[in-house]
Amino acid sequence: MTDVGAAPAEVSSHGGLRDIVVAVLAPVAVAAVSWVLWRISDTLLYVGLLDRAQFAWGVVIPIWLAVPVVAAFLWRRLTRPHAIEAAVALNVVIGAVAAWLLWRATTAIDCQFGPAYGPEARAPQAIVVGALIGLGPALGGLVGRRLGIRGRAWRIVIGAVAVGFAMIWVTILVAAGFLAGPGCNRPTI
Repeated sequence: MTDVGAAPAEVSSHGGLRDIVVAVLAPVAVAAVSWVLWRISDTLLYVGLLDRAQFAWGVVIPIWLAVPVVAAFLWRRLTRPHAIEAAVALNVVIGAVAAWLLWRATTAIDCQFGPAYGPEARAPQAIVVGALIGLGPALGGLVGRRLGIRGRAWRIVIGAVAVGFAMIWVTILVAAGFLAGPGCNRPTI
């Protein structure tokens, strides 16, 4: 199956289930490495001479930005419909895990007078933010794939990283709007 009007480099025999699974799992593995390194730095507070913020911006974020680059290079070999399927699957996997982790983090707080919001109130917010977290690599991968159809690797990297970086900031702004406010109830006098 080929795309109508596709560039010759885009037409591919690849796109079977095995190719799509690899095209989803490889970026997920890179995302997992990024998350594990973030958790380690968050737990240790210092990694070598770097505090956790320096480590995040110097190591974790660049690895996270590699997720859409890896996806774009893998998806370049897939037909357009299969690349979109891989992007949706990547968004769902990363988004679901991120939503679950965010929901757990925002509902497992220890408050003397009880949390200000119940777990059910945080679930929709966690789902939206999780979906945005997954959308960054998925959209970045599709943009990088499209820019690199004709074989220019630097276009893939620049396009995927630019979209991924922009989505980090969009996600931060949305998450700040959702999660702002008190986490714990205050005592009444």
